[in-house]
Amino acid sequence: MQEKIHRPNPSSNTMDLRLSIEKRLLAFRVERRRLQARIAVIMEIEKEYEQLLTEANQMNLSQKNEEAGNSNQSPLERRQWSQKLSETLKQGEEEEASTNAKLKEFLLSNVGAEAMALDELVSLALNHGFNFGTKSAARVLHFNLLNLKNSGLLEKEGEKWKSTRNQTA
Repeated sequence: MQEKIHRPNPSSNTMDLRLSIEKRLLAFRVERRRLQARIAVIMEIEKEYEQLLTEANQMNLSQKNEEAGNSNQSPLERRQWSQKLSETLKQGEEEEASTNAKLKEFLLSNVGAEAMALDELVSLALNHGFNFGTKSAARVLHFNLLNLKNSGLLEKEGEKWKSTRNQTA
């Protein structure tokens, strides 16, 4: 849907016109940033599904190799892997990607114009109850920060991260 551009009366105050246009422009920039953040989350979900598909294809290949007598996995390993894949698929899209999605939203809402170091962000995430399981919190955060940087939502200054939201696009 294309927005109709309202052109004010030529006798209107030029300053009011400029302020109105700047306000509208700022609103569009804010909306674009919000959509970019959402796209970054969707891309992360897409990557996770691609990984699941790759694992499913590998399992299918293993089953074909077993039928041909060429299996490298024991029946127990195949059963465990199959069970793990089934459990992951049952969780659904929201639960499957929720940690990374929530983490990205957390980072976007907490990293502002003031640059923050990775260790500060790790402490903040742990204090907010993020559970990284057996994975390194710093590593998980680092890769999420890189994804947000590649999406143009964050930037790195030396060893610190800051938002690009407060800058003009």
